[in-house]
Amino acid sequence: MKRIGPIVILMIAAILAGCGDKDPVSSAPQEEVLTSTAKLVVSGTTTGGSRFRPASMSTVEGNPDPGGLVASAGPVGGASEAPVNSPPPLPEPEGEGEGEPEGEPEPETSAPLTFVDANLEAAVRDAISKSTGDILPSDVAELTRLSANSSNIASLEGIEKLTSLVELFLADNQISDISPIASLTDVSSLDLWLNQITDMSALANLTRLSSLSIHSNQIGDIAAVANLTNLDRLLLGSNPISDISALSGLTELQTLGLNNTEITDLTSLVDNSGLGSGDELDIRSVTLSADATATQIPALEARGVNVTQ
Repeated sequence: MKRIGPIVILMIAAILAGCGDKDPVSSAPQEEVLTSTAKLVVSGTTTGGSRFRPASMSTVEGNPDPGGLVASAGPVGGASEAPVNSPPPLPEPEGEGEGEPEGEPEPETSAPLTFVDANLEAAVRDAISKSTGDILPSDVAELTRLSANSSNIASLEGIEKLTSLVELFLADNQISDISPIASLTDVSSLDLWLNQITDMSALANLTRLSSLSIHSNQIGDIAAVANLTNLDRLLLGSNPISDISALSGLTELQTLGLNNTEITDLTSLVDNSGLGSGDELDIRSVTLSADATATQIPALEARGVNVTQ
């Protein structure tokens, strides 16, 4: 709708002023003009942007002298308009690259492997044919066999990083703590004879072991071997062992060395249903009970076990 300017308002006032001088007949058209003009004014606004604010529609349409209409008009001419609330400004676009998700972090350079024992490090270097420079994880990623017999090794710290090992030979050293081996779960053949080991519990989770030689140490408790059900070769001789109940479930055993131990009874071996024809049992230098000698050894031999005593 177009806005109604102040000139129209003045025209309305002039028409109203002239109505009293006209005769009743000629005043009708003027009243129609007035009424139409008033309706236009009611629905329009002034050029200043403010609407007329009549007291009521009945006042405008029913009163031939809508003085209140003219009086209630909003500001005209240069009158200022009421401020209009503006929407909050849009945030400025972020700079290039800002707010974007970061990419994958750059992989850190693999730290060099370290070994506390220089003799163990020398054995690893020999195995990977790297005499100098850092030993990196990539250097040992495919190292599956480490032979370090008679190398005067005292500490195995660092060997846990050689996670691809399948065969590990550490006989005739000065090793007492074998806990670093506990994480080498792919090892299937392990030789630790002639060391200073007193605790073999670190081997309990090496369930892929098929061959374990740990004779000539200072081990009295062999409970850890109960989990190693894939063992077919187990050498425990020359240790202060008296309880061999952990052996009753090792049904894959084919070679068992118990020579020079403190056992007196072979009931656990008789109960091992896997020991049979062609299997080897070494019980030399063992003092057995009368019952073991009289009944248990004959029972094993009757099943085909070759008993050396």
